[in-house]
Amino acid sequence: MSEPSRITIPERAVRIDVADAALPGDLTIPPDASGVVAFAHGSGSSRHSSRNRAVGAVLQQAGLATLLMDLLTAEEEAAFKQPILDKYAYESSAYYSTARMWDDGIIDPVDTRKVLALGIAASLNAPYPDNAFGVFRM
Repeated sequence: MSEPSRITIPERAVRIDVADAALPGDLTIPPDASGVVAFAHGSGSSRHSSRNRAVGAVLQQAGLATLLMDLLTAEEEAAFKQPILDKYAYESSAYYSTARMWDDGIIDPVDTRKVLALGIAASLNAPYPDNAFGVFRM
C-alpha cells in the first residue's frame, strides 16, 4: 500500500498588529484552499510546537490554509514562564527535598565512608529473627 504524497507548501511569516502589540504568526496557503483554520496559542503552547505543526500539516494536505499564531508577545511569554522556571530551580535543590524529609538525608561526600561503615555495622549488630518458614523457590 503506498503512502499518500506530501506536497511541500511554502509558509509565510506574518505579523498581526493588535492594540500596542505585534503578534507573530505563520501562514500557509495550499493551492486551491477551501478555507482557513486559525490556531491561536496562549500560555503553555506555541505555534512552534511539533504537535501544532503536525495538525497544521494534516489540515494543509486536506486543502485548508492554516494560520498559527501566538497570543503572547515574546516579553509576555518570558514573564509568564519566569516564575515557573524559578520555582523549578528552587524546588529541584537536594536541600528542598531533604528539608521535607522526602529522602533519608544528605551525606557530605567527605563522610561517605564513615556513613557507609556505620550502616554496615548497624546491620551486622541487628538481632537475627527466628524464622518458621522453609526454603522458597521461584
